[in-house]
Amino acid sequence: MRPTDHVEAKHNRRQGGTRSFAPLEKQHDDAALEPLKIDALKIGGGVNALKPGVQIDFGTGVTVVFGENGSGKSGFVRVLKRAAGVRIAEDILPNIRDNVKPTPKATFTVAVGKRRVHGCRCCLVPRID
Repeated sequence: MRPTDHVEAKHNRRQGGTRSFAPLEKQHDDAALEPLKIDALKIGGGVNALKPGVQIDFGTGVTVVFGENGSGKSGFVRVLKRAAGVRIAEDILPNIRDNVKPTPKATFTVAVGKRRVHGCRCCLVPRID
């Protein structure tokens, strides 16, 4: 297959459909994409038992997250996986002890190239294809 060929990929196996994807170099102009870095992730609510407003700041290298069982590590990872759009992302569940079941919310602070962008909100509910 040549890089300029269109690629057909299976989409939603249950429906047997296909999607046609244009080659990557045809989807973007010749300008280089600026690097994207997540600087911070702030929970807005509805994410496990994490309190609204709790935040994790990411360093310039590797950020290590550790803590006791039930401290919220997996909640942050679920938010990151859902925001990244990975194929197998667990549902983000609300606090089981609360009567109210809010929609999960989070806000990212990101750097695009040398610009810092505050308040990038992300849909954290499962996509329906």
